[in-house]
Amino acid sequence: KNIRQLQKESSNLEDSVENISNELKEVKGIVSQINFKTGFAYDDRKKYESDFGNHQAKVYFNVSYPIIFKKVKVDARGNGYLTGYIYERDTDKKVCEVTNNRITNGIESLQFKGCNLPKGEYYLTHKGNTQLRYNTNFDKYPIKSHANILQITGTQYESRYYMNFYGWEFSISK
Repeated sequence: KNIRQLQKESSNLEDSVENISNELKEVKGIVSQINFKTGFAYDDRKKYESDFGNHQAKVYFNVSYPIIFKKVKVDARGNGYLTGYIYERDTDKKVCEVTNNRITNGIESLQFKGCNLPKGEYYLTHKGNTQLRYNTNFDKYPIKSHANILQITGTQYESRYYMNFYGWEFSISK
């Protein structure tokens, strides 16, 4: 091949790479708008024994790709407030916090805003003045999201307990 042919092939390859890069950015934009759900589905809690308590559980989870953590559901007994926290597992550094001052008896949500989590290991916990439902005969860890982006690995309690937080929602970070 002569130099002109090689230059033309090189130019065509550069154009192809640029087109693929633009398409990848478009796909990432679309995927980042999808809300993924994981964790114990709230309706599935009825399949297991449960109780209410003031247990300040640390629910450990791993993130394998950057995400925006959006929401979890809780089942409260009584009215009050609830603050949810996400910490880095190794450093205990607080990453995100949200408070719901209007917890009522029944299903409520903790809506995290702008909670960007890079790849890493974390735990979700809470403080509040109301009891939360937990399941006592659960042994299904780890709980994996679609493509294992988020994986709930257990708590500081025995692995037969599923603690406090149902229906986790997140999206892929751009």
